[in-house]
Order: sequence, then structure tokens, then C-alpha cells
Amino acid sequence: MAGVGRGRGATVPAWLAEQQAAEAAAAAAQAVVERCAGTLTIVAEPARAVVLTSGGLDSTTVLAMAKAAGFACYTLSFDYGQRHRAELHAAERVSAVLGDVEHKVVRLNLDSI
Repeated sequence: MAGVGRGRGATVPAWLAEQQAAEAAAAAAQAVVERCAGTLTIVAEPARAVVLTSGGLDSTTVLAMAKAAGFACYTLSFDYGQRHRAELHAAERVSAVLGDVEHKVVRLNLDSI
């Protein structure tokens, strides 16, 4: 089974390493939100927000901030034929961990550009 090395001789399956990375990114984003909690505006009714997610720390932080502000978040990622699917998998996992309403992936054909 393919895996990622962790320490001496230990191997963690790639899917577990990706999940742990997504959870770590979500935790880091939540920490940022907690530090900024006094500056966020909480809305009375759950307004909807569309958040573009890449699986990286920036979009994860934006999603966490929108959730902390009371938005019902719908997440959107773009499949433009990137070589590594890990970005799309991370975006989907982070979205689920942070409690999005729905996650969609839009496929883009960049061959015509």
C-alpha cells in the first residue's frame, strides 16, 4: 500500500496523510477565526455564501471565517485538469470538516485557451 513516511520506518497511508493535513488546515483556520472573533459580524439569519475552495490554507480560512460569521456556506472548486487530484480532494474534505451545506466541483476545459 502506498504511503507517506512518518518518523523512522513508519508509513502512513496516503489517504490518511491527506485527511490529517485537511484536519490540520481546518484547525489552523479555526484558530485564526477565534483570534479574530471580536472583529467578525454575526448575522441574525443564516445568509448564504459561496466560498471558492482550493484545499489550501487561504480558502480554508475564508470558509472558517464565513462559518463563524453565521453564513450557510456553499463551497465551489474548479477542476481544470490539474495533474494532482489532491487539491480537489483536500477542498472537499476541508469543506465537509468545516460544515459546508454543499460542495460542487466545476470542470473547466482549458484546451481552447
